[in-house]
Amino acid sequence: MPRALRTTLALVLLLAPAACGRGGNASANPRPRPPRTFVTVTNRDFRAYTVYVTNNLQRQRLGTVQPVSSATLLIPVSFVQTAGTVRFIADPIGSDAVATTFNINVSPGETVQLSIF
Repeated sequence: MPRALRTTLALVLLLAPAACGRGGNASANPRPRPPRTFVTVTNRDFRAYTVYVTNNLQRQRLGTVQPVSSATLLIPVSFVQTAGTVRFIADPIGSDAVATTFNINVSPGETVQLSIF
């Protein structure tokens, strides 16, 4: 094997582990991930509901809860970066009626319980 090829091969083998090891280094990610925040919706009605979250500046769909069932839905980080107030909107599918909660204080990492009757 030519000497130049052996030197190049050795250099590649030495650099490969260093390149692969960077993803797991804690110092590469200086900001920790914010804790995930959820709302658990218990639907006791015989209609499915689409659930939204709002902070009076923005509104986002969280998901659908089927009749007489429960679902745990993730609240986007943009709504709970710090402790704050949000409202939940429950929109029954196939109906014009809409239910809205009062302002609820939510902190990152919490799970809020919401019941629909």
